[in-house]
Amino acid sequence: MRLHRVTLGLAVAAALTLGGASAAWAEPPVDLGSQQLVDQADVLSSAQETTVRDAIESYDNATGSDLRVVFVKTFTDPSDRQQWAVDTAQNGDSSNDVVVLAVATQDRNFGIARSNDFALDRSELDQVASDDLVPRFKQNDWAGGVEAFADGLRQAQQQAGGSSGDGTSQGSSSSGGSGALTIFLFIALIVVIVIVVVVIRRRMRQPAAVGAGDGTAAPVGPPPVDQKELDRRSSRALVALDDDLTTSEQELGFATAEFGDQAAKPFAEALATAKQRARDAFTIRQQLDDDVPETPQQQREMTERIIALCEEAEQTLQAQQSAFDDLRKLEQQLPSAVPAASQEQQRLTARAAEASKALDVIRTRFGEDAVHGAADDLQQAQDLLTLSTQALADAGTAGSTSTGGGAVALRSAQQALAQAGVLLDGIVSAPTEFMTVKRQLDAAVDDTRNDIAEAERAGSRDKELSAAVAAARAAIETADLQAPPAGLVTVEQANGRLERAMAPIRDQQQRLSRAVATLPRAIDSADQAVRDARRYIENRRGGVGSEARTRLSEAQRELDRANALQQSDPVDALGSAQHALALAHDAADLAQRDIDDFRSGGGWGGGGYGGGGNGAFGGAVLGGILGGILSGGGHSSGWGGGGWGGGGFGGGGGFGGGGGGSFGGGGGGGFSGGGGGSF
Repeated sequence: MRLHRVTLGLAVAAALTLGGASAAWAEPPVDLGSQQLVDQADVLSSAQETTVRDAIESYDNATGSDLRVVFVKTFTDPSDRQQWAVDTAQNGDSSNDVVVLAVATQDRNFGIARSNDFALDRSELDQVASDDLVPRFKQNDWAGGVEAFADGLRQAQQQAGGSSGDGTSQGSSSSGGSGALTIFLFIALIVVIVIVVVVIRRRMRQPAAVGAGDGTAAPVGPPPVDQKELDRRSSRALVALDDDLTTSEQELGFATAEFGDQAAKPFAEALATAKQRARDAFTIRQQLDDDVPETPQQQREMTERIIALCEEAEQTLQAQQSAFDDLRKLEQQLPSAVPAASQEQQRLTARAAEASKALDVIRTRFGEDAVHGAADDLQQAQDLLTLSTQALADAGTAGSTSTGGGAVALRSAQQALAQAGVLLDGIVSAPTEFMTVKRQLDAAVDDTRNDIAEAERAGSRDKELSAAVAAARAAIETADLQAPPAGLVTVEQANGRLERAMAPIRDQQQRLSRAVATLPRAIDSADQAVRDARRYIENRRGGVGSEARTRLSEAQRELDRANALQQSDPVDALGSAQHALALAHDAADLAQRDIDDFRSGGGWGGGGYGGGGNGAFGGAVLGGILGGILSGGGHSSGWGGGGWGGGGFGGGGGFGGGGGGSFGGGGGGGFSGGGGGSF
C-alpha cells in the first residue's frame, strides 16, 4: 500500500543528478521553426539522424500529427524540463496536432509538450514514454528511443481513435418524370413496392453485415488493447502489488507493536485477502511463462485476470488507508520514538561489526566466492544505517517544530533500521546456516552416489538413464568447487533427474522408500532457499522486476504442495520440493541480475547504486523505502525542510510519470505539458 508517493526519493534524485550539472551549456528553449529534428547535444550520427527523421515522417504520415524532437545537453532558462518543452513548442511554426519531445542528455531527463488539440492526453503520453522511450534512453540509445516513442505514439493514437468511417450507408434513389395526373396511382404503387423491398432486403442483410464486418455496422468504441500492452500492464501490476504487500507487511508489524492487535486487525485482514489475490495472480503468470503454450484467447483471458486480481488486491489495501493513516500519526510520538530509534541504530551498528566477523568465518572456511551474497547484504545494511542516521537527524529537527515532516523522516528511519536488522541477522547466522547446508549437500552427494551405483548394477542400456548417470557424476564434481548453497542446488537437480530415469527399474515400494528417506532433506533445502530468495528480494525490492518475483511465488507454491503431500504421496512431494529448490535458485539469480542492471545505471536519476557518495540513497531505493513510505499523503515538500530538500522533480513520480504540472498553454501559446521523466 503506497501511503506516501516518492517525493523524498525524487528530491534526493534531483539533488544528486541535477545539482552537479555544469552551467557551461546555457541552452534556452530552441527556435524550431519548421524543423522536425534538432540535435544540439550532438548525440546522433548522420545515419542515426536519417533513421530518426524517417521514424518521425513515418509517424506523421500514419497519424496526420506532427512530432518534433530536440536533443540538448541541459535545460536552462527555464530549467524545468516540461516548461522548457512547452516554450520550445511555442517557438515553432504554428501548427495543430503537435507533440514536442525535448531531451536533455546530460541531465538525463526529458519533457513533452502537446498542442491542446493533440489526440493523447498527458497520462497517455507518460505511459508511452515509460514503456517505449525510457528503457532505450537508459542505454543511451537515442535514435532507438525516438523510433520506439514514435511507434508507441502511433499505436496509442490508433487505439484511442478506433476505426473511422463516414457512417453512411448506400441507398437507392428514384426519380420521376412529369407524369400525368392519371398515372399518379400507378406511381404511388411503385413507390410502395420499392419501400417494402428495400426494408425486407435490409433486414435480411443486417446479420451478415454485422458478422462480416463490412462497415455497415461498425463497432462502437475503441478497439481492444493488444496482448503486448496487456503484458506490460500485468507486469507493472504484479511488481507494484508485490512491493505494496511487502511494505504493508512491515507497516502492519509497526502498527501492531505500537498500537496493539485490535487496532491493527482490520488492516491485517485486508492484507491477508490481498496476499491471496497476489498468489493467484503469480500462479497465472507462471502458467503463462511455462513451456505449455496457450492459445491467443487463453493468453488474453489469463493476462486480464492477472490485472483484475492485482487491482482487487490494491483496492483491498487502499480501503484501509484512511484508518491506517490515522493510526500512523507518528508526529505525536516523536519525543519518545526518535530516541528509541536512535538506540536501535546503535544496537545495529554493533551488530554490523558482528556481521563482518561472520563473513570472515565463512570466507576462511569456504572461500571468497561463498561470501559474495552475504557481503552484498552487509553493504546494503550499512547504506541503510547511513540513511537512518540522516533521517533521524531530520526527524529531531522537524520534531522540534511539530511538523509532519518529522513523522515522515522517522518512518523512513524505522523502515531502514528494520531492513538493516533483517540483513544483519541473516549475515550473523550465515556460518551456522552454511554448515547446515553443507551437511545437506553431503547427504545429497551420498544419495546420488548410491543411486549411481544402483543404476550401474541394474545394467540398463537406457539412453536417458545413462545420460542421467553422467550428469549426476558431473554435478558431484561441480558441487565440490561451489559454495554449499549453489552446490546443493546442482546436486539436487541432478539427483531428481536420476530418480526419474531410474523409475522404470524400481518397483513402487522402492520408489516410495527412497522418497520417504529423501523428502525431509529436500523440503528443508527448499525451505531455506525460498527464505533466502525472499529475504534478498524484499530487501532490494526497489530494483527487482516481476520475473524474479514470479519464480519466487511459484517456488513457495511448490514448497507448500510438497508439505501438503509428504504424508499422502511422498514421491510426488519429493518432486515438488526439488522443483521448489530450483525455482528459488532461479528467483535469486534473476533478482541478482536485476540488481546488477540497477547498479550499472538503471537506477533512478541515472546515478546507479552507491555512486558518487550515493550509497544511502541507493540503499533506500533498492530497499523500496523511497517508493514505499513516501507515496503521496500530503508530503510534497520532502522532509519538512530537512537535509533532503524539497520539491523533487516537480512533485511527480518515476520514469515518465513525473513532470511539473500542467502549463495550461504557457501564456496562451496553445501548448500544455504532456509529461516527462528521467532515465
